[in-house]
Amino acid sequence: MSELVDNRSLSTRGIRPEWIRLPKSGTRCPYSGLSRSAMNGLILDKEPKVKSTVLKTKGASRGVRLVNYESLMNHIDQCSSE
Repeated sequence: MSELVDNRSLSTRGIRPEWIRLPKSGTRCPYSGLSRSAMNGLILDKEPKVKSTVLKTKGASRGVRLVNYESLMNHIDQCSSE
């Protein structure tokens, strides 16, 4: 039996995932507080500031965009120290 895990409960318990999904449109990331468009700006630039990848099955035209948690947090830390 698989158990679904709510991202909000993970962030409040201090569990750090390796990869996170982009938040749904109109919501914010439970880990960073950034909106979907702000995160897309960081990962889809010509020179991305945050590491990401797309998971998709062979032959599929769409996939799931995953953002590297550590890369995102490092970028936020660098911005806060400037």
